[in-house]
Amino acid sequence: MYRLNGQRLQLREDSEGFEQRDRDLRAAVTAMAAQAEQERKESSLRPARRKVLESRGEHWTGRTVFVEHPEVPMDNNAAERAERGPVVGRKNY
Repeated sequence: MYRLNGQRLQLREDSEGFEQRDRDLRAAVTAMAAQAEQERKESSLRPARRKVLESRGEHWTGRTVFVEHPEVPMDNNAAERAERGPVVGRKNY
């Protein structure tokens, strides 16, 4: 997903290239959702795994908002890294 989204974002100025990469990303997201739904329906699924797959289903729209809105990052790693320094300093103090 990260690779496909990165390739898509590199081609924002090239509308034709962006459209192709966008289709690739959307196909991968759709395939991932279908696979998770298929796995969730298995009767021999362990409870912990079922819980994870059900949670994925409940939060899927929030986790894939970057597909519809390319300006939204896939994760919040930058924000987490920005807060790390003050938190570590506070803990050490």
